[in-house]
Amino acid sequence: MIREEIEKIIKDEVGEKVALETPPDVKFGDYAWPCFDLKDKEEVASKLVKNELFSDVKVVGGYINFFVKPEKLFGSILEGVDEKYGEGDSGKGKELVLEYSSPNTNKPQHIGHLRNNFLGDSLARIFKSQGFKVNKVQIINDRGIHIMKSLLMYMKKGEGKTPLDLKMKGDHFVGHFYNMYEDSYEEEARELLRKWEGGDKEVRKVWKVLNDWVYEGWEETYKDQGISFDKLYYESEIYDKGKEIVLESPVFSKNEDGSIEVDLTDDGLDKKIVLRADGTSIYITQDLYLAELRAKDYPKASKFLYVVDHAQQYHFKALFATLGKLGFKKNLAQVWYGQVKLGEGEKMSSRLGNAVDADELVGDVLKLAKKREIGLGALRYYILHIDPKKDIVYDSGKALGFLGNTGPYIMYAYARGKSILRKSDNGKVDYSSLGEVLERELVLLIEKFPLVVKRASLEYDPALVANYLYELAQVFSSFYHKLVAKDNPDRVKLVEGVCQTLKNGCSMLGINVLEEM
Repeated sequence: MIREEIEKIIKDEVGEKVALETPPDVKFGDYAWPCFDLKDKEEVASKLVKNELFSDVKVVGGYINFFVKPEKLFGSILEGVDEKYGEGDSGKGKELVLEYSSPNTNKPQHIGHLRNNFLGDSLARIFKSQGFKVNKVQIINDRGIHIMKSLLMYMKKGEGKTPLDLKMKGDHFVGHFYNMYEDSYEEEARELLRKWEGGDKEVRKVWKVLNDWVYEGWEETYKDQGISFDKLYYESEIYDKGKEIVLESPVFSKNEDGSIEVDLTDDGLDKKIVLRADGTSIYITQDLYLAELRAKDYPKASKFLYVVDHAQQYHFKALFATLGKLGFKKNLAQVWYGQVKLGEGEKMSSRLGNAVDADELVGDVLKLAKKREIGLGALRYYILHIDPKKDIVYDSGKALGFLGNTGPYIMYAYARGKSILRKSDNGKVDYSSLGEVLERELVLLIEKFPLVVKRASLEYDPALVANYLYELAQVFSSFYHKLVAKDNPDRVKLVEGVCQTLKNGCSMLGINVLEEM
């Protein structure tokens, strides 16, 4: 990168490592070196300007600003833009495990799962771009009291019917019975859980049928969203191993009522129940063993990340603290996200009361969009362009708009650029003919892309990539209206750089761009 080349030139001159900044306006220079404590700035600048890289070097206050010759600036940056542009090596030789989605088998996925799925999928893409080997996993929560609630109501009121009888997707069918549940059935549901954990054949048989219906429905849901995984774990297959950890380790203690807890007050938390008085397990019980199991499945992984709803922050703090007391040495971290709500006037799910159904939302967006890629891209971008820790108020009108910070706006910028390229003659480029303000703004913005992607991988934040793409699309729009119409065939390479960068960035968000819109 030319930025690194300039930093090396400065280091060779002053004998210390420096970090360049970008001036607020290209008229002040292409790069700025903050050197407030440096004596003899003018003398240093007069030496640096002799380098063939620069057309000028100026001292402005506490900065030394650099103007790079156009042939060096544009050529150095644009010749490096290809289908791998934005990739890095910070994760080279490293492996991580990324858990996301992980729904319960008692109902269809909702709008919160959409955010979880898109966030996890995008993070996987960003990590891979930085050289990490990424293992995308999820834990299927296929047992427990919530699953027993839908099972109980089906056994009471299902009458042996199937999803085909009611013409419903399997997960919606099971969710239909979950919504019949009332608190007055609490003891029956707990008794059903005890029977399930006791291996009751009839209970297990019906449970398997309902779960299979849910899996069939989810398969369609994940396909529509473009989501996939490398490995699935099932709570029903590991929960008892979690019990063994709890019953055998001195870290845990039994209460008078028979429940078992772990004291986390030294970690700034509370005492945490890990096994109920009736002997049934809870989420943290199986999560203890799951962490150990994954460490065995992926012994080379240096980090284990969990993408979770903000409401689960305490659960994972307690889990990590408990694992620490058990001597678990792996690097664990949670990537939590805020709520997703519907804006005023948006349609709520007719099937699930106040729950916003993911299938219905995706379906509605695809109906409103002209093409599937536009609809799904708009939805992904709308959810991903907001800081994960902030709540989202979803508005389909804004998501699908071609103006402002939206997916379609960025996709249209790409299609507009490709239209220019189809009409252009890709001959030899004279980079010295470039250098107007908007041209410099564009090329310097293109140069930032790899740095933005690397930062997104470090901060677990795809919104950094999304909003960078919006800024690039904005500057390109100004460039298109003010300069493209002027006759300069050498701008073709700059347009190519914009298009490739937009495409690479959209790919990291899971968005497929279109050549024409």
